[in-house]
Amino acid sequence: MLRSNSPTQPNYFETPNGIFHSGGNGKPNTRLLFPQLSAKLSVRWCSAYLKIAVAQTAIINQPRFAGKRALVISGERSEESPARKHYAFFEPDRSDNRVGIKNKRHIDRCRIIHSWKEADVWETIRHHKIVVHPCYYLGYNRCSCKWCIFGNNNQMATSFYLSPDQGKMLARYEKQFGKTIRQGIDLMTFIKQGVPYSAVFQHPLLQLKLFHPYTRFPFLRKTGYFQREPI
Repeated sequence: MLRSNSPTQPNYFETPNGIFHSGGNGKPNTRLLFPQLSAKLSVRWCSAYLKIAVAQTAIINQPRFAGKRALVISGERSEESPARKHYAFFEPDRSDNRVGIKNKRHIDRCRIIHSWKEADVWETIRHHKIVVHPCYYLGYNRCSCKWCIFGNNNQMATSFYLSPDQGKMLARYEKQFGKTIRQGIDLMTFIKQGVPYSAVFQHPLLQLKLFHPYTRFPFLRKTGYFQREPI
């Protein structure tokens, strides 16, 4: 987002032998733009750079996948978006190179819950007593970036209540870029149209833990808080 006359940052990925990276050697260029709501990944570049490209880069740049068969399992569901509705349940992954002359690798992707409804997901979570991320208990309907471009005004209002300095920083970037995060409305106006989720005020303890890995909640497990339904 803040790239200015510099190369695209490399992709870092974890391997059995440590953290490695690839890329970052391209020509200097400038972005200074927020990702936008769009099915095109060149416009909604956050998904391409921060999720899709990372997994693809990790597989392509590890010799352990050369000449091997591997399966990538992901959790896209058809009802999440019109685009995801048309995804295949099983198909070759982006990193597949089974017909290549060099560096052959047979990589398939299985979208294991593609046909599931949201209720099916939550029922499975309840059945297996899985502790989900605290953001769900605070009212967020997706565990994504706190300031995700898909967030509605209530989510943005909640994020601003929790992190006002971050919100003000993003508003300054809007002025610097001459472009808003959402088309036709600036961030602060959009925030004012929303209302923070009530659970934020009901459970202030979760506010403090929202910014840590959700596995670090033994005291909340003991109190039984996470036996409650997510909002």
